[in-house]
Amino acid sequence: MHRTTIILFALAISLALPRGAGVVHAGPQENVNDAKVAAVHAAFLVNFLRYVKWPEAALGDAGSSLRIVVIGGDHFGSALDAALKDKAIQNRGVIARRLTLAPPGPDSGSPWPEESMTMVRGAHILYLEPVDASIRDAVLRVVKDLPVLTVSHVSDFARNQGMIGLVIRDGKVAFEVHRKRLEAAGLKASAKLLDLADIVGD
Repeated sequence: MHRTTIILFALAISLALPRGAGVVHAGPQENVNDAKVAAVHAAFLVNFLRYVKWPEAALGDAGSSLRIVVIGGDHFGSALDAALKDKAIQNRGVIARRLTLAPPGPDSGSPWPEESMTMVRGAHILYLEPVDASIRDAVLRVVKDLPVLTVSHVSDFARNQGMIGLVIRDGKVAFEVHRKRLEAAGLKASAKLLDLADIVGD
């Protein structure tokens, strides 16, 4: 792992949250609006792109960008775009897009318009903000078995349905990885990345 990445992760993991922020065992506060926390979360996403390997078919041609799609309210504000500015990761540009989805109807074969479905399926990282459970469950069904890394700061996300959960522990930001779920989707996290994570679901 590059020295700069070690420094970024060390900063993210050791960065104390603002005074008064809640500390929840294995589950972060879902009301994450602080700019400092958003910047830490954005730094984690950048490094997940660096140290998770996608199948070649999921990367597209050499000119294709890596795609982060944020679903629901956007706690990142400008932090994610700032973290990605002028970044080249795996020799590719990176773009972040935001998507608001309505709760799917009970009898809907396809829960959302095709444009939205294409954006969801085509993400490399899908970041789920706290959304209605029906939206979250439908999104995760859409990407099930696809090489899409699902990340969230929603409580117990990696323990329940997702792959990586950003958590607050001892007043600091850390992350949990459900390695089996990640690998079942055809993704592979580097050993050094896993060394920094709390592994759940094994």
